[in-house]
Amino acid sequence: MILLPHAQVHFFMAGIYTVVGLFLVSVIARTLLREGRRAGWYAVLFALVFGGGSDLIAGAFLYSHGSPVYEVFTGVMSQGFGWEALYTYFVAWAAALAVSYRPIFIARTP
Repeated sequence: MILLPHAQVHFFMAGIYTVVGLFLVSVIARTLLREGRRAGWYAVLFALVFGGGSDLIAGAFLYSHGSPVYEVFTGVMSQGFGWEALYTYFVAWAAALAVSYRPIFIARTP
């Protein structure tokens, strides 16, 4: 199967974002959240709000093809092939925030 140049750019950038995201998640998990530092929690919150928000905005207004999520915004039927699985990262980031909130923000009793 030969991919169109448009699709090649999408796949290439998805690979780049995956590598960068894996590195950042590793750094946050291994250092900041393990130590119970609030900066790690805020970094995860920033990734969820900024990354997820910009993805939804860009997908809704610039690249609305392919994902069923954007049918809500555009009314155009999806032409996707399993994009739903890509949006599980919203759940992963939110779960990381929920799990780490209590150990980081609630005062520990000696």
